[in-house]
Amino acid sequence: MFFHRKSILNWYLFLLITTLLLLCGSMSGTIQPDIVYRRDGDILLGGLFPLHIYDESIRYCNDIRDLSSLKNLEGMVYAIDDINRHETLLPNITIGFEIYDSCFDFAVTVARCLNFLTKKRENDCLWKIPGDVCRRTSDGGPLVGVVGAQRSVCTMEAAMLLATDAIPVISYLSTSDELSNRFKYPYFMRTVPPDTLQVQVIRDILIHFGWTFVNFLYSDDNYGQMAFRDFSAETETNEYCISFAQEVSSYWDDEDFDKLVRTLRQDPYSRAKVSVLFMYVEQARKLMQAVQRAGAEVEFTWVVSDGITVDGVRALSGLENVAAGTLAVIPFSNRLEEFDLQFYTKDYHVDPNPWGVEFENYYCASHLFCRSNYTDTLSDYSTTDTLVMDGVYAFGYALHDLYYTLCHNGSDPKLCLQTIATNGTLLYTYLRDVKFISLANGYVTFNDNGDAEGKYAIENYQLDEDGILRRLRVGTWTELRPEAVRLMIEDDLIEFNSNSSSSAESSTPVSVCSQPCDIGLVKSFFTEKLCCWECKECLDNETVLNSTSCSPCPPETSPNMNKTQCVTTVKVFFGDSGGLGWTMTFIGCLGFLVELIHITLLLYKRNYVVVKTMEPVLTVSILFGIALTFISTAMHSLTPVTAVCYVLRMGPGVSLVLIYVPLAIKTVRSYRIFKAAKKTGSQREAELWNNKRHIILISLAVIAQLIICAVWLATTPPDYHRSIFYSEEGGVYHHDACAVPYFQPISDILFNAIFLTIGCIFSILAHALPDNNYEIRLLAFSLFGTAILFFSVTVPYFTSPTAYRSLLYIAIGLNINGVLVMVCVFTPRMYIACFGPKRTENDVTAPEQTGGGMQGVYRPRLKSRSSSLSLATRDVRPRNRSHMAPVKEAEPLEFSSI
Repeated sequence: MFFHRKSILNWYLFLLITTLLLLCGSMSGTIQPDIVYRRDGDILLGGLFPLHIYDESIRYCNDIRDLSSLKNLEGMVYAIDDINRHETLLPNITIGFEIYDSCFDFAVTVARCLNFLTKKRENDCLWKIPGDVCRRTSDGGPLVGVVGAQRSVCTMEAAMLLATDAIPVISYLSTSDELSNRFKYPYFMRTVPPDTLQVQVIRDILIHFGWTFVNFLYSDDNYGQMAFRDFSAETETNEYCISFAQEVSSYWDDEDFDKLVRTLRQDPYSRAKVSVLFMYVEQARKLMQAVQRAGAEVEFTWVVSDGITVDGVRALSGLENVAAGTLAVIPFSNRLEEFDLQFYTKDYHVDPNPWGVEFENYYCASHLFCRSNYTDTLSDYSTTDTLVMDGVYAFGYALHDLYYTLCHNGSDPKLCLQTIATNGTLLYTYLRDVKFISLANGYVTFNDNGDAEGKYAIENYQLDEDGILRRLRVGTWTELRPEAVRLMIEDDLIEFNSNSSSSAESSTPVSVCSQPCDIGLVKSFFTEKLCCWECKECLDNETVLNSTSCSPCPPETSPNMNKTQCVTTVKVFFGDSGGLGWTMTFIGCLGFLVELIHITLLLYKRNYVVVKTMEPVLTVSILFGIALTFISTAMHSLTPVTAVCYVLRMGPGVSLVLIYVPLAIKTVRSYRIFKAAKKTGSQREAELWNNKRHIILISLAVIAQLIICAVWLATTPPDYHRSIFYSEEGGVYHHDACAVPYFQPISDILFNAIFLTIGCIFSILAHALPDNNYEIRLLAFSLFGTAILFFSVTVPYFTSPTAYRSLLYIAIGLNINGVLVMVCVFTPRMYIACFGPKRTENDVTAPEQTGGGMQGVYRPRLKSRSSSLSLATRDVRPRNRSHMAPVKEAEPLEFSSI
């Protein structure tokens, strides 16, 4: 009882404040005089319809609204006339009406509702226009209910005000969820479902088309704000995300809408090709005009609420290219052809409707509506007039039940009904229980909150051959169906907007933040929006557990090709079923054997001049480096235990140092020796490095390389890596190899590139050395070949898809490098030692030595074509014998050494 008294006190307090405000407004001229469309009857029903738009700047109901507003009003009149003609429904009872223009504004709506209050009607001259006669008589019957209003915020004010006098209100289009609050609006009902169901309809449409990333633009009143609240709550299901949300004010100018469109066209918002509009047609027009100014007609697909669709496609005249392809959600209602014929052929110049002439003159002048072509416009306007009829019939059936229950057997049934029907609490009870067959919309019933059954129509706005925007019903949504089939939509009937307006069909737009991941990939979300992700692969030994995570396989198993399950794998040798890996291993072993042959020949031919003139320290370093190169390649085939991994991590880098530091020293010494000899005619004056210095230089370089390897080993300890391979037949194979950090081979190459560069530079500077110095040419070939090899290996190493392939490219590079150096540095000497003249140190007087190995003699490059003759015909006798020790006359196949 306490809460009931408190609520009644609130209603009267609200009434008092509103009345004072309206009185002040009336005295200042801000509320224009009422225009009423009235017909007397035994029982009266009030009506509130937004026929004009209230202009806040001039405080006047000025601009005329869409023709559907007048059609809704006439729908109420038609339903009342149909009930009055009915033989069994309320026999001998005539229903009248009293209809006002709410001007689509809540303040004006409150002012009009004051005319419906009982106290006001008892003294109907209390509020009259100065100088005018009283606008009412007390001849009409009592007002027992009101049909309206249309806009939710207007209906809230009306329902709250009229509840103070227990007057039931049935709205035909107010869909705000707040109106389902029985405590706040105890006498309110509606023939449409609430917005919470409309939001579910929009959600089901988005899910149906796979639109998971959308914009949401809504009006700045309860209608839009409540819808945004419900829509945002739905996103928690992770079925779709809001890319961009914006509250759109009714007072925005063109600049505000232009700024909004620019925002929507920026990344990442531009990924959302679909925008949900939960606003009114006036705001939607301004938004689409901004899109048109930006030239972005085909960049947006609209999903619009009933605030836009109730006025039909004619309300979007001039914006056909922007609105084409729109999917519109509207409370389900069918057309009543008999009423349409009457409405579009009525002559309003003789009709008592006070607004009829104004609408007819306006729409005939703009060629949107005339009696001569009404059949061409039937599909372009709203059918919400039949929802108005349902509201009128709800009152009719409730009054009928009340009449036959309490008054039919009385002495004066009409007076009884007039008396009892003013009891709004009693009438509302009967209203809640009515069930009837509508004139056009099928079975009508109301739930405990006074809401109609949730049923919607889905319409598609399409351009016809003449470029005129038409609407086509393409589906329905019914709350009472199972969830899987609530939405019934015919995709083949839908035409979305496209770059070519003449195309009969257009593909469904894609409105997603990220594309679905392929089989074997999982989502990795990189924003708070769960609709935006990047696709990543699971590790080689993992399967896809779900869309976002991976699961490791048990030992001795690996994932199948699609990474959907773990299967037992077959171990293979170093390579894809042994192919290229076997080849590299064979080359490594063969190279090592050839290297042993070279060492054996060097030892066997050690007394030959061609062998003795080789620097021992440099030769041993290069031989050991080549051997370590082939050993490192061959060890890839071994089981990756810790010791093997240590060798494979350190061997390649150390082997390169042992090879290219000596080669660099050789090129530098060659250039300096012959440069000095050319000036003085004596090699004695050239400053040469001895064996001790060779050892120091090579040792320092090896120590530096070992430090680099130690850093890598400290940061990434030796371990093995398993690579998985799949055959065309579906078999799964694995190969275990030592895991090498991705950039360690590159660091080894970069470090040795220093010595390689030095060697290349001095080999170029030594291009003018004497013709009998063939070794420098072979060194140059080896150095430049290695430089090309480094580049050739580095590129596929970085681009290879698997770690196994990367190691395979390194093995290929090491093998080729070892073969190249061995062929260029040692093979020519071995050929001369084995097949050339058998010249020992006893056969030739050795040159003077200056600190190191045997030096060749300087001989200027010949200018004639004879310079191209073979080594076998060269004369290696020195020209200036005064500075040189006596040398025997050269025989064929002498090899000048460095």
